[in-house]
Amino acid sequence: MQNWIDNIILEIETKSNQTTIKPMVTSLKTPAYKKDNIAIYLQGQTNVFLVLPLILPYVIMIYRIVYEKVILFLKFSGIKNFLKEKKIREGMKMMGMTDLSFYLSWCISYLVIYTILCLINASILTAAVFTHSNWFFIFLYLWIFCIVLIFQSFFVR
Repeated sequence: MQNWIDNIILEIETKSNQTTIKPMVTSLKTPAYKKDNIAIYLQGQTNVFLVLPLILPYVIMIYRIVYEKVILFLKFSGIKNFLKEKKIREGMKMMGMTDLSFYLSWCISYLVIYTILCLINASILTAAVFTHSNWFFIFLYLWIFCIVLIFQSFFVR
């Protein structure tokens, strides 16, 4: 049907009955198959490569956010000498800083840290483990996972 319509259009445009489009079937050349044994090698080991490098910054971030809330709770509960904090947040709030800017600074600082970690981790994984994969997609996967970790830490707070 498509060929018939194309031939009619071609005949009208060229004003000649001699020109026609003839369909034919040919094979499509494809690159040779590369056997990749990644599924066999990484059975149950994917978490070690993907999550383990990101655990330490995540734990530190959770600790700092929760530690700040524990200090504020202890101050209001009457235990003042239990722990002394730098009181940076209180000083900045007295200067007019809002909660949004405070938590946005946390988010940006850990986004920079996680981006650097993802760059290093994606480079190592592309060179050693996922040799047939695109570096950008591995980096994007890790980076989105890190963004989720940042916002999850704020919900843990």
